[in-house]
Amino acid sequence: MSGKRIIVRINFNNYTATKECLTKEWINYRISIFTNYTLKSLKAQINQDFKVFVLYNPVTRDYIKQALAGHQLLPENVEFITDAELDKKITEYIDGYEELYYVHLESDDLYRTDFIQQVYDYRLQNAENVAVLCPYGYMYDSNQNRLVKFYFYAPSFCFFVYKVKDFQRGLRYDLSKGWTSTLEYPHEVYKTPCYINHCHGKNSGISFERASFWRPRKESDVLAVWDDHALPTKAVFGPEITDKDEIKRILEEFTGRG
Repeated sequence: MSGKRIIVRINFNNYTATKECLTKEWINYRISIFTNYTLKSLKAQINQDFKVFVLYNPVTRDYIKQALAGHQLLPENVEFITDAELDKKITEYIDGYEELYYVHLESDDLYRTDFIQQVYDYRLQNAENVAVLCPYGYMYDSNQNRLVKFYFYAPSFCFFVYKVKDFQRGLRYDLSKGWTSTLEYPHEVYKTPCYINHCHGKNSGISFERASFWRPRKESDVLAVWDDHALPTKAVFGPEITDKDEIKRILEEFTGRG
């Protein structure tokens, strides 16, 4: 067998920087966010030939099961597993293939419904590159129904390209410095806006208000990013999309219709 396999890795609460993410209340809320946004995006992908592993802390297994039981059954290609199970699951899924495209996604964010297909069709511009960064997208505040164009130079939206034989031998691209680690690897940039960074009021790292400090003062700075595809080494917030019909249309590009 040849070709590529695509895996989407989602960290749910496997990293316990705070105790809150181990509580029943936090898990119930974030499973709801995952189901109503991230999972909708995954289920709406026009190409369903991929596997999703959502990673959770094993001490919260019962809470996870209880929270998921309150929603529709997960599709067959989406599994909640622990870190200890991950390598074995991936190795089994990619066995017999040549390449692994390892996509990262947060549990409250979204990719465009054609993103997996775009990954399948993707060909590296340089064979030496191992990471593809996706800095162009949107930020959406679901509480206020506000949407802006958003650029981030070292985003969590990215994917790594492995030779299957190298992954099976133990190669892993380290992200110990956070997402800026991606800049240390040979990489290239995917320039089509492909993600929604979702703000919902209980994010641990970002909010619409905090991100608005990255709004450029000059319109020329905005045009440089969105018209000329400049690659600034900072975030760019804006312009905001204010037409409600346009917001709805763009959201449907990420969640599907209905």
